[in-house]
Amino acid sequence: KELARCIHEYFDKQGSASSSDVLDDLLRCVLFSVHCNFFLPEEEHSVMTLLDELLRLQVEHFKDRSELYLRGSSAFTRMVLLYCREYTPKGPLYLIAALRDPILSMLGDDNLDLEIDPTVIWSILQEKLSDEEKADMFGSTYKSTPPDTPDKLLAQPAFRAHMEAVHDALLIFCKQVLDSLTAGLHSMPYTLRWIARRVRLYLTEKGMSTQEIRSALGNIVLSRFIAPAISKPDSFGIVIDTPISVTARRNLGLVSRVLRDINRGAFNSKTEHLEPLYARLRELGENGLNTFLDKLGNIGESATLAYPPMAVKHRG
Repeated sequence: KELARCIHEYFDKQGSASSSDVLDDLLRCVLFSVHCNFFLPEEEHSVMTLLDELLRLQVEHFKDRSELYLRGSSAFTRMVLLYCREYTPKGPLYLIAALRDPILSMLGDDNLDLEIDPTVIWSILQEKLSDEEKADMFGSTYKSTPPDTPDKLLAQPAFRAHMEAVHDALLIFCKQVLDSLTAGLHSMPYTLRWIARRVRLYLTEKGMSTQEIRSALGNIVLSRFIAPAISKPDSFGIVIDTPISVTARRNLGLVSRVLRDINRGAFNSKTEHLEPLYARLRELGENGLNTFLDKLGNIGESATLAYPPMAVKHRG
């Protein structure tokens, strides 16, 4: 607890004046000190205790209610991310197990070109379609009167059908990712799931609603831990030998951004030409993302870690 207090006070006083690399290196030193052998249960408990105390201090001493959403780069959020990425093998293994199949299925479709905005979809079609195909979709006068606004584009039945097919593909892939993340929760690091339970407990005591707590959990687990692995799967060992084209990488980045936006409620605004898609994305948040976030912390209160059968039981 004293160590957590010192880290919290340092970040509170010096965090904004220090570079991101310096802060991360400081936390790496702390994590290596308490979790040096990487597999002994007592070390796992030490990390859990440290993270729990950092979380409690952040919640108890918040200066602005927005800090309770755990969006900022606090000592707690930084240490959780470093631990899951670098100090427990289960973190990268969970990402591989949960994300490899849906990502590979998307990379296997060479014609997949995901987008939300109709004007951007039109720009993509400008490059992909021949003049004859454009004339079939928009009429022979499309050059003299280009359909360069959402209203003009959506007035063309062929374009509307194409856009709806693109949106369907986006929703299908987002659902596949969320379903796979939920199904693979048994392989997620226990410490991360236990911390999710503690987040729910502390924020409930602060009077936050169920949806606000889900958003806070999503900011840690989805936005910081999972979303970067979706947008850059080759950097996380999820995709090794499969080439990723420029279009596929843009698709992955869009899916990553859409999932983060669902978590922060970005699709609640009324945009007439996109409202059908936004309504389906909100439904995906209610039935897909919320399910994942609710099950995330659905574990026992205390850790049940045990020594592996052949574990070394001494230090040195």
